[in-house]
Amino acid sequence: MPRLLPSADDVSRLLNGLLGKSVNVKKGTPVSPDKVKASVALYRDASGALGAVCVSDLVVAAGAGAALALVPAGVAADSAKEGVLPANLAENWREVLNVASSWFNVAGSHVSLREVLQPADAVPDDAKALLAKPPTRADFEVEIAGYGSGHMTLVSP
Repeated sequence: MPRLLPSADDVSRLLNGLLGKSVNVKKGTPVSPDKVKASVALYRDASGALGAVCVSDLVVAAGAGAALALVPAGVAADSAKEGVLPANLAENWREVLNVASSWFNVAGSHVSLREVLQPADAVPDDAKALLAKPPTRADFEVEIAGYGSGHMTLVSP
């Protein structure tokens, strides 16, 4: 049975609460690490099986990472433009993704954040296969006040 994915309201509520910024989330277009520089988060169960994947372009990843620690928006914009997520923003983004594991957990089925891949990292085969033909997918446009608007895709087996 496919895992339920969060709604735009669920994503907005979590990000608003974490970032302390107005975050507007609405239905968006897919984001793929094959087509844009992106951060890929892998959520796995206790056995190591892939339970969910979150792909975010660098506008979302850098913006959320910067907003979490009150880093100036210009730093996030420069990072996204350069296609690199610096260590401080990557660490903050990982914390956001860790909390976001709640999006994928339901009674009797638990996954946790295991890995956050940066744009230059190779995506594991199981994640590539899931991204190519996801049984369940949600695509969002995420606008973080003062930090820009980007895209996020969530998939689950």
